[in-house]
Amino acid sequence: GEFLVLHGDLVFDAAYAQAVIDSAIPSLGSVNASLPQPEKDFKARVVGGEVREVSVKIFDGDCIAFQPFYKLSEEAMGTWLDAVDRFVEAGDVKVYAENAANTVFAQMGVAAFSYEGHFVEQQFLPDGLADEHFWHPQPNAQEDRIAERMRQLWGERYNSQS
Repeated sequence: GEFLVLHGDLVFDAAYAQAVIDSAIPSLGSVNASLPQPEKDFKARVVGGEVREVSVKIFDGDCIAFQPFYKLSEEAMGTWLDAVDRFVEAGDVKVYAENAANTVFAQMGVAAFSYEGHFVEQQFLPDGLADEHFWHPQPNAQEDRIAERMRQLWGERYNSQS
């Protein structure tokens, strides 16, 4: 069997989720080489088309934007869980699950699978500010285009901003 593993405050569009499920690749992780490396979020070190490391602290040239959405074969999932067990047994529990995966990615065979073109919604504002609108489009052609794109990406959140 295969496992879908997601964690964090992220949402992928349905088309990407279906592409992951339908992929013939048995184990994959979600990357986007077209985005700049995020300052505070995960990056993946990709070597030969495979994920070899995931961290918020890596910024090298072979590192690209990464989101924790995986499809894993039963074998890859077992390998990762065994590594997690070793971390727990050692008392190393205040880390990301990816810290354990980093010790076994080379054995897991996790292909870098691009989510380019699929919107990933993340909310980083304090809960009290999550529904606030900080930008209101002005009546001109450029801001009309930006507002339309925001509505395409964010749906209802920006439909009320007209």
